[in-house]
Amino acid sequence: VDFKVIFDEHFDIISLFDKRHQREIVPKGERLNQLVAYEDLPMDYDAWDIDIYYQKKPYPVKQVLSAEVVEQGEIRDTLKIKRQFEDSFITQWLHFYHGTGRIDFETAVDWQQHQLLLKALLPIDVNTLEATFDIQFGQVKRPVHQNTTWDQARFESCGQKWVDLSEGNYGVSILTDSKYGFNTDYQKIGLSLIKSPIDPYPEADQGFHEFTLYAHEGTWQDAQTMEEALALNVPVLTVPGVPQLSAEAFLAVDQKNVLLDTVKKAEDEEALIVRLYEYHNQTTACQLRCQKRIKKAVLTNLLEETVAELPIEPLDAQSITIHFQPFEIQTIMLYLED
Repeated sequence: VDFKVIFDEHFDIISLFDKRHQREIVPKGERLNQLVAYEDLPMDYDAWDIDIYYQKKPYPVKQVLSAEVVEQGEIRDTLKIKRQFEDSFITQWLHFYHGTGRIDFETAVDWQQHQLLLKALLPIDVNTLEATFDIQFGQVKRPVHQNTTWDQARFESCGQKWVDLSEGNYGVSILTDSKYGFNTDYQKIGLSLIKSPIDPYPEADQGFHEFTLYAHEGTWQDAQTMEEALALNVPVLTVPGVPQLSAEAFLAVDQKNVLLDTVKKAEDEEALIVRLYEYHNQTTACQLRCQKRIKKAVLTNLLEETVAELPIEPLDAQSITIHFQPFEIQTIMLYLED
């Protein structure tokens, strides 16, 4: 295992030492993966709003029913922890993968509370005044301080697949496949898990929930945070039988900072729509390669209206070159041979 882990009596992580980089991840006196419920009584819109004063009434989840190592193998070791909070039960499987610098927090909750906001607190010992949040077509940086009224109003922010805190040569990303609300402060990330409002639906968020959190070291570009997040959000699909397809991808790009996001049939043409975007803030020339021969390639706008025809690589007629400005979205219509 790449980490040395120390738990307290409530099985919160008080020390997470990265052996490969010889550094501590948990700030002194903090607890990683601490689950805390907050009284959640917004002034308006119970199911939608979180008001800034919610942190004034925290209720840490401290009751541990059991903790045991349930898996030890060549790929990973797993610690299973069962907790109780009033009438609710929380089970976590902490998966420590060998040789990856990654820890999975797999969590299942049977939630029976009302007007309580459940969060997972994840303090990270890196020196930065900005957090990076994944958004639909790129990423955005937001400050982790409250120096201005604008910063203070940003006490809860949205992120899609990941949030990252990084300093010059080291960082930690928190990945998620189903929870999109975060609060950040200096060396701190909080992930909103369950809100449990009573208006307009009195039984909202009651019952069983499952979600998974991932943390791994490295600055988000170098550590391939986006690739890890995509592996989480779009898992491998397996089907029984003998594979008859080529090992080569049907569509592929040759630049790691360009994401092939969408493949679909064109709305009004017998053609294929491919939507890509650049997400490292870099001007880039990218080659898109198709397993089939391309008869025609057209650059379109998001409404699939023609902008320009693109030249096809003459050697095999299976590649085109696409130019990106930083964070630019490009939509390509491909006419393929049968």
